[in-house]
Amino acid sequence: MFDGVVFAPPVILLLFGAMALLYVWPQLTQLQRDINEVKAGGDEAFRLRKLRKLLKGAPSAEGDILDGEDLRSALSGLVNYSREVAPDWICGVQPGGRMLSIWLANELGLGSNRVLYIETTGVPKESIDFHNKPNSQPTGNAIVIDDISRTGDTLKAVKSFIRVRRYEGIHNFSQVKYVTLATVLPLDDSSKLFVPDWTARKTNEYNFSFPWTWLTRGMTESRKRSIFDFKAESELLTMYKNIRDDAETAFEVFLSILTNKSRREVRDLALAERRHVQS
Repeated sequence: MFDGVVFAPPVILLLFGAMALLYVWPQLTQLQRDINEVKAGGDEAFRLRKLRKLLKGAPSAEGDILDGEDLRSALSGLVNYSREVAPDWICGVQPGGRMLSIWLANELGLGSNRVLYIETTGVPKESIDFHNKPNSQPTGNAIVIDDISRTGDTLKAVKSFIRVRRYEGIHNFSQVKYVTLATVLPLDDSSKLFVPDWTARKTNEYNFSFPWTWLTRGMTESRKRSIFDFKAESELLTMYKNIRDDAETAFEVFLSILTNKSRREVRDLALAERRHVQS
């Protein structure tokens, strides 16, 4: 019945099993060490970010960062391009885009009442809306800004949202330009990429970051359901709401990061009681 069938001796099976265990075991133990480190303590935003990456299978190491002279050059280029567009309105997307939009408006001499915040859920079925609605219908040129476009999904959804809101009569922008400080280029099918009208840096590094990424990523994650209960999540959520609702707080926090203030100083600014809440 079993003629012609060759069975592997038990010793060979044991050898293959041992080899597989030697390959897998270091990865499993490293994963457990990383999770234990996350649970143990340290910077709360870092803990939350790292845990999310571990659970998603993403690398825990940070990628390249745009800072120093390169960042100053990128911001200068952003201002120059924006002056050519001559926006009547600036719309920030995500926490990074929120701080950038307030800073950019200040550079262009626009009042904070000309800055809108487009709030997204960041989940697969994107929920998008203007958080702060102006008293009258916005018209003229608009700039939509985020600090980085990694997959392009958010800005694609925002572009569709802008078109729908124009059809509904919520706004009547004559021209809308989409800008980012950095755009991550896909390694496979570039046709799927959302291409901003202007970007300062193109990179293949998915973990590309900025001096404020530690804060914006933590605030973004604080708005999502967390697997673990982190004490700092409530603080991160408070920081997010303050930066979202208060233009002065958003500007001061961003400026403090640009001037290399400590994370503690940045945190204290973001947690300070709101003074001039934007309508």
